[in-house]
Amino acid sequence: KTWDWYYFEISASDAGYLMHLCKTRKMLSPVVDKVHGRYQIRFSFKEMQELVQDKDKLAYRILAVDLGINAAASWCIMKADGTVHAKGVIHLPCEEDRLNHRINRKRMYQQAGKKSQCVYRWIRNANRALSIETARKLIEVAVLYSVDCIVFEYLDSQGKIRGKKFRERIHLWRKNDVQKRVELQAHRLGMRLSRVCAWGTSKYAFDGSGMVDRHSIYHFEHGKKVYNYSLCTFQNGKIYNCDLSAAYNIGARYFIRELLKPLPETERSSLEAKVPAVKRRTSCVYADLRKLYVEVNNLKAA
Repeated sequence: KTWDWYYFEISASDAGYLMHLCKTRKMLSPVVDKVHGRYQIRFSFKEMQELVQDKDKLAYRILAVDLGINAAASWCIMKADGTVHAKGVIHLPCEEDRLNHRINRKRMYQQAGKKSQCVYRWIRNANRALSIETARKLIEVAVLYSVDCIVFEYLDSQGKIRGKKFRERIHLWRKNDVQKRVELQAHRLGMRLSRVCAWGTSKYAFDGSGMVDRHSIYHFEHGKKVYNYSLCTFQNGKIYNCDLSAAYNIGARYFIRELLKPLPETERSSLEAKVPAVKRRTSCVYADLRKLYVEVNNLKAA
């Protein structure tokens, strides 16, 4: 129960890097960690950054992101009137193949009756690399289009995980880690981060045609149906990327919330009567945003 003092040396390059960080950040107390039987010292810093204004959120250009299992992320750049300036899907074949290879290697070890902790360490490292690369790609898109806010789904891990093929991938899904990494980098760049309700974003079509069918596109492998869950069919027969449709709905729910929030109760009830779908946050889609935006402008003009 006494204080013991130990002296250690660090390289000249590390010392120079620490001095460079101290010029723009406040250095906090270092922390000593024990990792795999060896001690490491971790230096942490505190940085102050002014974020973008939050008085008029309808003037934002947002990056709506849908994190998924089939693709690392799907995104779209949207404004309050529903204009989509850009869209895309982030695929990371190198990191995804590495993770799948590690998972298959673990199954081989289990079938052979071997026990090795290194296999699980390989999976953790590959999964961490996948989340780091996903966050880096999203920040690159946000910087490229000069967005003011990044919108995610509020994802929780409660409930029973169903399905056989993607059960392990869902267990390894580092959705919260990706959001924390994006939040840290976004705040460093002055951007804000927001979350919306996740229920029904992939279930309903962005054009307002109703629920989508994710079991209509498949092919046969060894006599069994293999479904392509990255594509879906709308009720009007249109085939579209399911994750991109969810990204549109995520961005629409953010602006629907900001459109209705400052209005008094009487005006809000009249708008909800004209656009009934905005009453329930779990069923708001991109088509409802276009209708609501027109009605709000008509109300302001009157």
